[in-house]
Amino acid sequence: MKDQKEYEKRCKAIRLYEEGYGFNKILRMVQRSRFWLSKWLKRYKEQGGNGLKDRSRASRRIWRKISDRLVKKILSIREELESHKTRRSAFCGIGAEVIHWEFERQKIRDIPSISTIARTLSRYGKTGNKREQRGNGTRRPYPYFKAEKIGDFHQTDLVGPRYLRGFGKVTRFYTFHTVDVAGHTA
Repeated sequence: MKDQKEYEKRCKAIRLYEEGYGFNKILRMVQRSRFWLSKWLKRYKEQGGNGLKDRSRASRRIWRKISDRLVKKILSIREELESHKTRRSAFCGIGAEVIHWEFERQKIRDIPSISTIARTLSRYGKTGNKREQRGNGTRRPYPYFKAEKIGDFHQTDLVGPRYLRGFGKVTRFYTFHTVDVAGHTA
């Protein structure tokens, strides 16, 4: 109802303008501002009668959507990390943080956020642990060394790279773990 009355005021203002009434007189008759009348006159001159109708206020761009090129790049980096073809990717993770790090390492501009990368991976079914369990069928790791008491045998492992999220930045780090086999203590 309100939109219809507004549309009728626009039509009345244009009709008065075409009949030769002055700008100030039209403004008094329709009780609108100078800017309002200028806007609708301009639209009327450009588009005719259709220019007086309300336009959609919906955004013409989907802000959260990323380009197909970027989606393909995210998925290709994920495939490369999953295949472990290079020595660098053999011990690397495959998550959104790692992909973000790869974008930075390759100096790609307009890097999507970690959450956007995670959302993209989820949309294409690339989340979750799909790696097969490997082993010799027993609960003991192979090769197995028997440690009788604490301090007899230690197991050392280099872990990384790992990634920590900070204030708009991802930090890459490695850790060095040594565990007592008998006591299971660090």
